[in-house]
Amino acid sequence: MLMVDRPTWAAPPAYIEYLYIDANVGSSSGGHAAIKLDDWVYHFQNEDGYTQLTRESWYRFRLVYNDIDNRNIYIARVALSAANAERIGNRLSLLLLVQNRHSEYMEALRQDLQVLEAWSRNEPIAIDGLGFFLHTDHQTAVYGPLLNHINTRLGSEYLNQERRRLGRKLDSLVYVTASVSEPLSVDRFPNYRPTFSEQCQDLLARQLALDIITNAWGLGPNLLIDEVPLSQSEHLWLGRYGEQLEESILHHLTAPYPGSGKALLLALARYQAVALSLASGKLTLLNILNTEPRPPRQPLTASEHSDLIQLRDHLSHRLPVIRDEVVSLQEPDETGYHRLEVAVSELNEVETGLALKQSVHFGRQETPPLASGQAWLNKLPLLPTQFDIYQPIAESRADQFLSKMRETYAYHLITHNCVTELVRAVNSSFTGDDELEALGGHIEPGADQGYIPFRFFELVKQRYRVTEIQTLPSYRNRALAKSSQTGQDWISAALEANTLTSSLYRPREGDSAFLLFTEHDLWTRPLFGIINLGYAAGATSVGVFTSPVDRGSGLLEGLNGMLFSLPEIAGWNIRKGSYSQVNPSQ
Repeated sequence: MLMVDRPTWAAPPAYIEYLYIDANVGSSSGGHAAIKLDDWVYHFQNEDGYTQLTRESWYRFRLVYNDIDNRNIYIARVALSAANAERIGNRLSLLLLVQNRHSEYMEALRQDLQVLEAWSRNEPIAIDGLGFFLHTDHQTAVYGPLLNHINTRLGSEYLNQERRRLGRKLDSLVYVTASVSEPLSVDRFPNYRPTFSEQCQDLLARQLALDIITNAWGLGPNLLIDEVPLSQSEHLWLGRYGEQLEESILHHLTAPYPGSGKALLLALARYQAVALSLASGKLTLLNILNTEPRPPRQPLTASEHSDLIQLRDHLSHRLPVIRDEVVSLQEPDETGYHRLEVAVSELNEVETGLALKQSVHFGRQETPPLASGQAWLNKLPLLPTQFDIYQPIAESRADQFLSKMRETYAYHLITHNCVTELVRAVNSSFTGDDELEALGGHIEPGADQGYIPFRFFELVKQRYRVTEIQTLPSYRNRALAKSSQTGQDWISAALEANTLTSSLYRPREGDSAFLLFTEHDLWTRPLFGIINLGYAAGATSVGVFTSPVDRGSGLLEGLNGMLFSLPEIAGWNIRKGSYSQVNPSQ
């Protein structure tokens, strides 16, 4: 089970920052709101009919919204004491921790049905962490010292006894109906009993971990090696981290509670990678981008190839900096090591894309890699009559819990959206008049049209103790500003004003069909909107004929283009285009 802990701050900031993010087509066509505390951003999103609190690094948040989604970000800095900043951070982290546990339990209920179906057909089930390893005995010698350490600490018969114990528990495992009767609390951590699928997957993961240790399974072929030799400080850092992993493995092996199987497999994979690094003198890491599903690669255009070369150069120069930053940490930890995994994996992904002349995919790598693999249950398949009984029960429990999530974390366009839930979360950090003293004022969730992100930002500026206002221009606006500084003439400006001749923008699926950018010069929007409406209508007509070939994507782009042209005719701008790649130097 992945638990999200509150990030630790050496010294909490004496301010929080309220963010308003411009509208664009897609999931935030009305704009978006968030809060930034130190280097973390908290915001709410609509997830399957309920509001989901999310925490992201500022780097990732800005990359997605400011660069790829091409939205301006407006920041209002609110001064408050370090204690009150920490108070808000603690409250948001608690809400996040509790909701994540609810979400994990809901996913486990869905997994119950999948495991039952696999059991009934005698098919393998997914085990997170197993995908790191080759299922071939005696491929590595690195577990020798670990095995000796286990035998010394736990006894020479511990692993055999544990294997038999796990086997008995798997053989006796039966489907037990999960409980979904208790009401959900947003700020009290729930004590859920492990579901059928969680027990099954955890027992199998633990059993397989014993096979990995005793049979010396090696890692898969996708190991990455940074050819720069380890420095003395890196060698010492990795040695200490390897000792930490060894203790973590012993802890997971003897943990009396279920849920450590996935973490145990990841620790074993990293232990082997660290041992290989120390033996070879070169940094050896798991390729975490090859452990999760990814979209198919697409051919690169000449411009995209050039962008990828820039990105490779940027990542190549950044990697030594990251290595130095990680090693400078006083004590090795998982977060620092994961930074190395991400940095080397991303550089390898770009180099592979350039070699193949195909697109790259980074995904989201802020959480530990999953590396799902397949494993079989040793027990006889579930009888058809048993499955017929269990299946509707499992489906019902998953549906009931989803209803509870939607009831507890209700989403509504006006009363429960990304803004109102953010305000409620911050307000709930305080009692009585503490909020007035801490922030300098009060905002009631949704009142005074504060459910609209733009209006909410105005209320923040009017009522809170705002000490600074900052604007982070979107990717396109930064590029246009840079062009104007170089003295480019009006012809270049005209070429950049439309999607056909722009050197900055290339039409992307999901942006809708449009011809002219309407973000600037309010007086031109009605005319440009009419032109965009005609352009989109033409694209719609073409899409009707191409539907059998493109499965209606052209038709949908045209219809969306017509829809988002209507606000432009009325003087409003929503659509700004988006970017599949950005200049890493920006």
